[in-house]
Amino acid sequence: MKILLAESNNNVRQKFEALLVKWGFDVISCTNGLQALEILQSNPAPRLALIGWRTQNIDHIKQLEFTQKQQNKEYAFMILVTGKENVEDTRQIMSNIEFGVDDYIYDYSDPGDIFLRLQTAMRIIDLEDTIIKLREDTKVHNTYDSLTGLLNRSAVLDSLQRELARAKREKSSISVIILDVDNFNLINEKHGDAVGDQVLAEIGKRIKAAVRRYDIIGRLSGEEFIAVLPGCNTPFVMDQAERIRDHISKSPIDTIDGKVQVTASLGVAARSESIQIGAHSLIGVAYHALKQAKSTGKNKVHLAL
Repeated sequence: MKILLAESNNNVRQKFEALLVKWGFDVISCTNGLQALEILQSNPAPRLALIGWRTQNIDHIKQLEFTQKQQNKEYAFMILVTGKENVEDTRQIMSNIEFGVDDYIYDYSDPGDIFLRLQTAMRIIDLEDTIIKLREDTKVHNTYDSLTGLLNRSAVLDSLQRELARAKREKSSISVIILDVDNFNLINEKHGDAVGDQVLAEIGKRIKAAVRRYDIIGRLSGEEFIAVLPGCNTPFVMDQAERIRDHISKSPIDTIDGKVQVTASLGVAARSESIQIGAHSLIGVAYHALKQAKSTGKNKVHLAL
């Protein structure tokens, strides 16, 4: 693991740097607080730091905790070397520290104690990383569909609500496309659920490839998908819907059971700047258009009038 050693005393710094290297650490050393701050703000930055209290310009390191919060940088465990043997003196130093020191030692005279503290620090860093990963995994699970990687139903409907509110403020248009894979049950019956999952995942990729970078794509349920297209008038959204339909049907999908030809039906609802309609109503209109596309032969795009 990479570790920062900030110490103004050259003899002390060189001696302890050699010990840290012997323990297997990748050591970056410096002599003042400004250098230490730059190193701790680098990418990738050391996750461990030994900071001598008498290091020149140590006040610069006080900026680190604020910077880490602002930039969401990884947590750095800092151990302060106080140089004060008296407990009251050490407490006074600690009370004046504002940069989030995690532990402190008197000096470098007890390598065994320092080694144990560094081992504890590494376990704390590992625990912090585990907590962050669990938090991120939970966020992903609550936001994205695990099969397609697109937004899940809840997340995409929240996005639609926000885009409708924005369209109302800016007096702009917004359109919704509801897509349903044609005869998907037959695909599952003939090829199995695993192939069905492959088909849905590939359709998600093809929809995403067919729309603009800032359009919002999600999986509503089963074989149903939704695309939210901000700032789209009727002619444009119809072109986009046809583009999506073509992307899906133009070539078979490679699966574990061979190539599977797939088509989709799409219902389109466009809301102009002069018409106010809520998210569920707009989706309902798009669903009605989807039914029309299904009932008139499938593999079609139908616009709600």
